[in-house]
Amino acid sequence: MNFFSSKSSLLLLSGLLCAAVALPACKKDTPSDPMPTETTTMDEAPELTATQQMALDCDNGDNSACTMLADKYAKGDGMEADKDKALELYGKACGAGDGKACDSAGVWYMKDKENERAVELFQKSCDAKEAMGCFHLGTMYEKGMGVEVDQTNSTRLFKQACAMGNQEACKKNPATTPM
Repeated sequence: MNFFSSKSSLLLLSGLLCAAVALPACKKDTPSDPMPTETTTMDEAPELTATQQMALDCDNGDNSACTMLADKYAKGDGMEADKDKALELYGKACGAGDGKACDSAGVWYMKDKENERAVELFQKSCDAKEAMGCFHLGTMYEKGMGVEVDQTNSTRLFKQACAMGNQEACKKNPATTPM
């Protein structure tokens, strides 16, 4: 047996809710005022820019995002150039095994004449199978920058870089061809 109609049940429930919780929607100035029907929604978070998304991804462990963000800082792409921030981000990604980041950081150190540090970073890059890192390391050995001149090691590194597809390294060693 149904004691309440649907409409009366709804009115009873809304009355109980209004009595239990002091909701502004329950207050009426006059009996003829309709119940407000507007609902408020939480403001949606603004969409992140590509740079902000890279920073978030980098913070969450995406090393390629750290490298791309470091490149932006290094070039001043969409922001003021910041060498220290670029090196910090390259270092983070390099430490996690990103060969491109190691190479890019090595280039900065080479430009600053910190050749021993550059050699370390180029070695990490080459070990991570980054062709440009092997090429740069070969150049360091070829020119004796941060290491003793070592043509044998230089040639080996150029061959290795060439085999990975670095055309500059192939030109350094005309006898070698990419594998």
